[in-house]
Amino acid sequence: MARLGSIYLGGSEGLPDSGTICNSGVGFGLTSPSPFTSVYLFEDGVWEIEIQKGQPTIVARTFEVLPPDEILDRGLEACQKYLDLVSVAKQRHRGVKSPEEAHILLFKSGEEWVLRVISIAELSAGISASATLFRDEIVVSPPPKPRLKWIPAFRYYRLSRMSNDLFEAYRNLFLSFESLVYDIVPISPHERETVWLRRALNEIDKEIPLADYVPTGTPVPVEYFMKMQYDTRCSLFHAKGNQCILPHACLDLRVLSNAYEQLFQLWQRIATRYYNTSREPGTFTYAGFRILMDDAFGDGFEILATDDPTPVTGSETEVSPLNHPVVQFPHLRYESKSIPGRVFLIGCLNDETLQDVGVLHRFCTKARSVIFTVNYVEEGLFPIGVDRLECYQGIRLKNNNLP
Repeated sequence: MARLGSIYLGGSEGLPDSGTICNSGVGFGLTSPSPFTSVYLFEDGVWEIEIQKGQPTIVARTFEVLPPDEILDRGLEACQKYLDLVSVAKQRHRGVKSPEEAHILLFKSGEEWVLRVISIAELSAGISASATLFRDEIVVSPPPKPRLKWIPAFRYYRLSRMSNDLFEAYRNLFLSFESLVYDIVPISPHERETVWLRRALNEIDKEIPLADYVPTGTPVPVEYFMKMQYDTRCSLFHAKGNQCILPHACLDLRVLSNAYEQLFQLWQRIATRYYNTSREPGTFTYAGFRILMDDAFGDGFEILATDDPTPVTGSETEVSPLNHPVVQFPHLRYESKSIPGRVFLIGCLNDETLQDVGVLHRFCTKARSVIFTVNYVEEGLFPIGVDRLECYQGIRLKNNNLP
């Protein structure tokens, strides 16, 4: 049976005590290890939650056969509800740690059992020096900027950047964006909000091409923005009666994460263009990021895994510092066009290779003999009884020089 540490994720062998087969499961990290062991079955009998004492993970599983996206969304919501109950009943307060950046899925694809490890790493980029040497020429920084004038949008922006919660970060960023755009293109009397926002975006598009902030080939960027951003915004701003929308509930984390990244890039560009908040050379564009990634991985890369339990130190030079056996993923795919500011390195292992794998702790991506990312599973992943193991390693652009 596939396990995350000592917790059953799912698989054909079934639960150790009852033999019940769970066809779908998802595991997340906790903000701190659990102080007790607990298995909780919700009243509807669909989702079961398990935590183990001393283990910094939580697992949600169900007997239903669900697609990966649905497992992630419904499983995360079940975990959040369980942690709400623990917080109230036991006064033990923990959260799910960056679920959009790291999780492990167990699902069925036809007759195959598939285990998928997903992790997102950040590539920090920015320029802070006063002068830059480029091809033997000195490029001197521009003169000091004029004094920055405060506007209300900056309050929401600061609160967004301070938040460690993606839900709160996006909510405040959209409020900041609305305030920013309203200051540039005021709403007319009796004008509906959607009509105003569409008009304002078309005006801004004349100065800042919105095509730079949507997926490549999007036919009408303004309409994409309305669908992607405004619909996401409407899914976060209700708390009354039957229309109550709980934080983290019924919202695709990947959609929210992507919406935040795209809105953040556009916010920065608008603030730079209209309020002189930062210098354009201090940030990396989505196009520049993609060129950099294509150059790094376009000629090939490796995905490797090992049972070596050595924690990540931040300056990795070896896949296995303890010289443990290393497993290489033979089937590889590079994906760079689906989400602006993000690429994925994807690898797959089949059942023949998996038969010799007991536990895995470190998942590494490597190109040109250099290790780029390491995803460390502290408690260990046991891919027992699965037909396919998939590793999705994402790399996301993060600018340092931001307003």
